[in-house]
Amino acid sequence: MRSDMAYRGLSQHVELDRAADPRDRFTLQELIGEGTYGEVYCARDKKSGRRVAVKILENIAENIEEIEEEFLVFRDLSSHPNIPEFFGLFLKRGASSDDDQIWFVMELCTGGSVTDLCAGMRARGTNITEPQLAYVLRGTVRALTHLHAHRCMHRDVKGHNILLTEDAEVKLVDFGVSSHLAATAARRNTSVGTPYWMAPEVIACEQQLDESYDCRCDVWSVGITAIELAEGEPPLSGLHPMRALFQIPRNPPPSLSHPEIFSPQLSDFVADCLIKDMNQRPFARELLEHPLLLAVSSFEDKIRKELQAEIKRQRAEGRSCRAPDATTKRGKLKSHRKAKPEKMYTDDLATLEVLSEDSIVEQLQNRYNQNQIYTYIGDILVAVNPFTDIGIYNSKTQQVYQGRCRSDNPPHIFAVADAAHQALMHQKQNQAIVISGESGAGKTESANLLLKHLVFLSKTQNRNLEEKILQVNPIMEAFGNARTGINANSSRFGKYLDMSILGVGRISGARISVYLLEQSRVVHQALGESNFHVFYYLYDGLESEGRWRKFYLDEQLKSRHRYLQPLSVVHREHNVHRWRQLNQAFKVVGFLDDEVQILYKMLAAILHLGDIEFGETAGEDNTDNRATIIDTAPLHRASCLLGVETADLRECLTSSTVVARGETIARHSSPTEAAVARDATARGLYARAFDRIVERINALLSQNRHRHDQLSIGILDIFGFENFNKNSFEQLCINIANEQIQYYFNQHIFTWEQQEYMAEGVPVDLVEFSDNRPVLDMLLSRPMGLLALLDEESRFPRATDRSLIEKFHSNLKSKYYVRPKSDAICFAIHHFAGRVVYQADGFLEKNRNFLPPEVVQLMRQSQFDIIRFLFQCPITKTGNLYSPLQGDMDRSLESPSGDTRDRFNSRGLASQSRAQQTVSTYFRYSLMELLQKMVSGTPQFVRCLKPNDSRSPKHFDPPKILKQLRYTGVLETIRIRQNGFSHRLSFEEFLKRYGFLAFSHDEEIKPSRDTSRLLLLRLKMDGWALGKSKVFLKYYHVERLARIYEEQIRKVILVQACVRGWLARRYVERLKVQMAISVLTLQRHVRGWLTRKRIRDRQRQLAREFHDEQMCDSQGMHKSGAPLKNKAMMKAKILRKMTSQDGETNKANSGNKENIDTNRAAVVIQSHFRGYTARRKWAKGRAPPPPAHPPPAVPSTPSSPHQQLMQQYSIQERASQLQTFAEQVHNKNQEVHKNLRHNKPGIRLQSVQRPPEEYRAPPGFTLVPSIVRGQPSQIEQDASRLSRYQQVSNGHEPVVEERHRQSSQSRQNLPCSRQCSGLVRNDGNKISELVRNSRKAEPPKPVYNITHDPESTLRKILRNSPQILATPMFSSDDDYTEGPFRFKQLLRPTLGPTESLRKRKVRNSPGQSPWMSDSSQESVNPKQAFNKRRPQICMGVYYN
Repeated sequence: MRSDMAYRGLSQHVELDRAADPRDRFTLQELIGEGTYGEVYCARDKKSGRRVAVKILENIAENIEEIEEEFLVFRDLSSHPNIPEFFGLFLKRGASSDDDQIWFVMELCTGGSVTDLCAGMRARGTNITEPQLAYVLRGTVRALTHLHAHRCMHRDVKGHNILLTEDAEVKLVDFGVSSHLAATAARRNTSVGTPYWMAPEVIACEQQLDESYDCRCDVWSVGITAIELAEGEPPLSGLHPMRALFQIPRNPPPSLSHPEIFSPQLSDFVADCLIKDMNQRPFARELLEHPLLLAVSSFEDKIRKELQAEIKRQRAEGRSCRAPDATTKRGKLKSHRKAKPEKMYTDDLATLEVLSEDSIVEQLQNRYNQNQIYTYIGDILVAVNPFTDIGIYNSKTQQVYQGRCRSDNPPHIFAVADAAHQALMHQKQNQAIVISGESGAGKTESANLLLKHLVFLSKTQNRNLEEKILQVNPIMEAFGNARTGINANSSRFGKYLDMSILGVGRISGARISVYLLEQSRVVHQALGESNFHVFYYLYDGLESEGRWRKFYLDEQLKSRHRYLQPLSVVHREHNVHRWRQLNQAFKVVGFLDDEVQILYKMLAAILHLGDIEFGETAGEDNTDNRATIIDTAPLHRASCLLGVETADLRECLTSSTVVARGETIARHSSPTEAAVARDATARGLYARAFDRIVERINALLSQNRHRHDQLSIGILDIFGFENFNKNSFEQLCINIANEQIQYYFNQHIFTWEQQEYMAEGVPVDLVEFSDNRPVLDMLLSRPMGLLALLDEESRFPRATDRSLIEKFHSNLKSKYYVRPKSDAICFAIHHFAGRVVYQADGFLEKNRNFLPPEVVQLMRQSQFDIIRFLFQCPITKTGNLYSPLQGDMDRSLESPSGDTRDRFNSRGLASQSRAQQTVSTYFRYSLMELLQKMVSGTPQFVRCLKPNDSRSPKHFDPPKILKQLRYTGVLETIRIRQNGFSHRLSFEEFLKRYGFLAFSHDEEIKPSRDTSRLLLLRLKMDGWALGKSKVFLKYYHVERLARIYEEQIRKVILVQACVRGWLARRYVERLKVQMAISVLTLQRHVRGWLTRKRIRDRQRQLAREFHDEQMCDSQGMHKSGAPLKNKAMMKAKILRKMTSQDGETNKANSGNKENIDTNRAAVVIQSHFRGYTARRKWAKGRAPPPPAHPPPAVPSTPSSPHQQLMQQYSIQERASQLQTFAEQVHNKNQEVHKNLRHNKPGIRLQSVQRPPEEYRAPPGFTLVPSIVRGQPSQIEQDASRLSRYQQVSNGHEPVVEERHRQSSQSRQNLPCSRQCSGLVRNDGNKISELVRNSRKAEPPKPVYNITHDPESTLRKILRNSPQILATPMFSSDDDYTEGPFRFKQLLRPTLGPTESLRKRKVRNSPGQSPWMSDSSQESVNPKQAFNKRRPQICMGVYYN
């Protein structure tokens, strides 16, 4: 047996050396649970025979703190009903101390954890009910209240640690990470617990050493447990535990994701528990008074029975246990029981409490070793080049980084693109992604990945445009990248890619701006370096295709080209692959084959130009020596490829012209001058070819760019900081550019931000940083800056590199400029990244970069249009070719098959042969333009680091990283991101953008400090600051606001979509009704026209038959002497004949005679009944009959028949009848004038003309006055044929006429009122008598001339203007306005306004629907239908 001395003194509270052996008393049975620190078994007590639970802990020395805390809780506090009963602590000794085990024996809870219980219920399709949830929470809070009352914190409350007994009693277990306090209000500062359930103040103790917490941290865990049991998972459960730890302090308090399906009491309980401010959070004893927990007592027995039944059901069906969650303690994460605690490395350096160079390097190194090459510094991304493919850039990864916050996923280059895209969409501001770092740090690859993801996020329907943008990179890398001593794919130019994005987030085009191409690399490369990639692609690619003879290339020349450093055979296969990729890229982007071939010819011509060698021959007068070409074969090849004459090219290279005092003097060049002209020609050809490629790419990618409602995202990929063994003019320009980028970074991150802190009165500790402004002033200031002195010295023809260095030494008095101790032609500059020594050899020549005018003129005579265009186009301030206007470029692209000379015509452009600027001047303007582009957008920074100089994967060199961290100011950046506020918004802008998130529509929002504070409080945000006029937010605040904003906008869009759909459906339904009404109207008018036509035809036919029968009857009467038939009998016969014809037609159509006869009979009965009803209604409004008493005696003087007729009535009767008649006439006139006002335009008095000769006024103009006067006129006789009620037949006409004549003679002496009173009688209408009396002298009918009808002009306008038909013009009751088209206007011209005289008041009737057609309304009102069929009086013409 081992000695127990090993545990003596190990613990002050547990006497392990005196602990008993459990094997003599307990027998283990099955495993019932497992945690991160031990296992739980079901065991049987041999002494009592009862079943107990045994928690076994191993590694006693390491877990002694957890053992002590749990033992103290069980020993002192297990008497509570919601804490398991404790039976003792035992020590099981093994062969060694590592095999020893501690056994905690306690009460067995056979119901399992509530987490497993809820999981089993959800697997069956149900959820825990709110009463059951409240019951579990009440038991947990009671246990916590007991612990807190005895100065003990649990610190690990979660569903796994809440168990149920067989009787459904709640037990709180697992006190391993609990802590005892010295007092009830005492605090702790140890970060411990399960990440998802940990309170913010507990997590903050790990990040901020001065933080502490008390027992209210358990209340937060209770709130998280409530969400876990209600929804199945705790908040942020989808994140890695380490990421969740950084999210909880920053995010607002979590809540139920679907509060609408839960009661308000549960939501209120969760909100009370999850208050981020610990001082505002209630204690556990206060939670017991919450209504949710108080309501449990009334139905506790019922809940317990339900839980018992559920436990038995799941035990019978079998239940699965969930794996334990990882726990954290003192900054170490323990994922499972057997795993060792691992130190957590943050993915955001701004969360570090202890800031030092060593800690930062350690964080980066550990993440780099785990293939986590990306790390955040707040919203700045640090990328360490892995020098290998780590497989994290596939399409699946792109989908993860789409519309997410930075904190939702691990750091990634795609997250930067996503953040820039979201900021552009959310803030409606241009974005600029600035990538910086030294050469070989991975800037170009990062830019390519950013472009790839931005195209993915900005998907458009034009997939061709996306593919074009992605294929730009292979072209630009082939022509602009080269192999250097420290980077195999080094960018030798600056590139700013500007992507245009519409307001909806779709890409509409792109444009590339290039800066400072290293032209000198074309003619000279340092040892160990190579020319631009495209030359090697060209050689090996043409060789693989067998086409290199076409460009005068062969294997022997490949190793002898002056401009081409040979590469090993290993790279040949790679070059061939790149060659094919380049050709495919040209094809996809849209380059024409002829253009590409010309570019390849220019590249081959450059190689042949480099092979031209010059010798020296004596002049004709032996005064000077001139250059001559030793071998003309390269000259001939180059001239053929460039499309110029060989003699002209030789003359340009070996001679030059000088203009002096207006005279042009030609002189021979020396071999050295000829070599300079040759190299200048090669550089000029390549630079213009490069600019031509950029110009064509911009034209092909910008053809879909919109000029309005678009934003842009720019990506800057510029050459990195370089410090070689020998640094020349190119390295000076590159490093100055990097100085400018670093200065912009300092201004944006430090200077501008801290200036706003001081101006707004925000108390933030200022961060000191290294300002490189003095270095830039020394380099770029005028007139005494380094580049200005270089330009000044370059203007002197006799200046040398020595004189340049002496000028530098004598004029540059800055501490950042270092003179050499020796007399060497060099100098040193202290850049932000370190000290760099520059050799000044060739500075003047490289700065001049003079292209002879003779070469320019020669290239303008080339037979190739593109080459002529390249040397005719002017040069901009940045040294690039001038790009044509966008419209001209678009027009040139629309006709690719047109004449090439017209497309590349550049007449009117300035010449290149004028005095040219120096390279440093072009460079200065390029920097100004680049800085202007970056300032115009909100920047996103990516800092690329190079882990080693040997480009070895998986190799992390800490000193190399530390050096880069120092000169990039990473340490200062972390400090300002920890304490500062990277986003500053004015009160007005802040409230305008986010006010609707917390304020209702009827609340008044004033842009003030108090309103902004209220908005932030309502959004439950903390850690912000308010200045005098601005809101200061951290980067994660803006991300959170953007997420809430997008969620609300998504809801608004959903509501708008539903409303728009409903409105669209209503519109379609209304349109269908209108179309149906229009169709019915058209059908009604067509049917009416067809019916009238059919009736007229039948009337003509019956008239002919009637005439024939009359002729036959008259002939029969003369022969047989038979009497004439009654005309009424003849009419009845004709009507029977018409009815029989209709019956035959219907019989032919239907074939059912009985049904036809029934319908016909019904129609006849209905017509008679409707006529009877109409007459009854009409009779109600007629004048009263004459009085029964005899008329008064009158003098027996001779009088007219009218006077005799009118004398039969009294004066009162005649007045009454005249008044009724006048009212009817007035009503008719009102309707006529109303129709005229609505349907006919007004006529000026000057436009009134005399009526035509054939025009006859309506009878009423003369009929009424003549009646009043008692004298019949000719017009009365004309109007008599228009009477509606001719009830007198031919046989009785003389008797009736005689009767009326006698009555009129008897009333001729009566007054006027008595004379007119009889005109309105129904059975004795005097107008009818006048009409009948005037039949004998009937005048000819007046002819209506349609040319003078005002409606004919209206119909002409309507026929010629269909849009007028679609617009309602009339609003009266007599015109159709329901349908979208008024087909009535297209019918034949009618003789007068027939509809206007009909008294149709259907739409004004309350019982009628406004959507009923005229035909349906006619069938409803018989009187109106009858009135429609009445003959009308209009303009003296009778018509139906």
